[in-house]
Amino acid sequence: MNVATASGVVPASDGAGEVVAVGPHVKHLKEGDRVVTLFNQGHQYGALDNESIMTGLGGTLDGVLREYGVFHEQGLVPLPRGLTFEEGATLPCAALTAWNALNGLKVLKPGQCVLVQGTGGVSAFALQVYIMSKPRFS
Repeated sequence: MNVATASGVVPASDGAGEVVAVGPHVKHLKEGDRVVTLFNQGHQYGALDNESIMTGLGGTLDGVLREYGVFHEQGLVPLPRGLTFEEGATLPCAALTAWNALNGLKVLKPGQCVLVQGTGGVSAFALQVYIMSKPRFS
């Protein structure tokens, strides 16, 4: 089952699942691997550029509200051990947003305060990232 918007693009960017088949040139994944999608499929590291911005799942590329999807192997990462698919699916957007807020373009420095508003996914992850990072900020 696929869910498409009026524009024809399948929505949603946060996904996790199991690899059910791989192509002949795939080197880093195999059938049965548990994986999480990357938000921007073409962004591997460094600053976003115009090309990688155009690879967002659920925006310009079909997203994850579908039973099966085809992804480049660089657009998937291993699901951390001990996480369910539902837990892993929170990582591409909420967890990455929180991490980026504290460690992204403007890195948190010693003596700076962190205010976490709300109880949603980004806030919950921001608190966890801060607590894990706090010793280096003290």
